[in-house]
Amino acid sequence: MTGKRDLQPEERLNAIMLEENQGGDLQTKDYVYYFLLGVVFPGLLLIWGWY
Repeated sequence: MTGKRDLQPEERLNAIMLEENQGGDLQTKDYVYYFLLGVVFPGLLLIWGWY
């Protein structure tokens, strides 16, 4: 089996240190999703549970 799973630990550490492998910055829509999933949706579930 060849591929990314055969990398040695040192090679894996070097690969994750590269900036292109660390993902990009969050966008506005990401913050909106986090707000909806972390605040609004649980709040709606609490209100729904009260009635």
